[in-house]
Amino acid sequence: YIFYFKQKKPIKAFICLLVTLKEQLKDPEFKKAWDEIEIESSIAEGIIGKRIEKNISQRDLAKKINSTQAVISRIESMNANPSINTLKRIAKALDAKLEIKINRFHTPTKFNSPLMNKTPMREIKTALTRLEGLDL
Repeated sequence: YIFYFKQKKPIKAFICLLVTLKEQLKDPEFKKAWDEIEIESSIAEGIIGKRIEKNISQRDLAKKINSTQAVISRIESMNANPSINTLKRIAKALDAKLEIKINRFHTPTKFNSPLMNKTPMREIKTALTRLEGLDL
């Protein structure tokens, strides 16, 4: 999910999606499936966020790591299982730090992805924070 916000409609649509997601997460089966893609989602958000921050296209990133745009697209859309070596090359190309760790306890992050620090995303972050308190 790549978001380029040039108008308010995509932001409103995204917030509606999050309200729906919050409702769906009440279903234990859905939540279990959602939790299972947490790592892939974190990787995709990190790459997308850094690419946007550096103003690098998928094609340009692919060239930097001697790969193809299709590979970057699959990683960002969570349709690939990249090797640690590929992730290291991507991190180096984006001048980013790759951190892989196994925590003893699971502590979910709350809306702290790299995308959330971009100017239009601050609006969404604020809305998400407000949504946390709602009983939908």
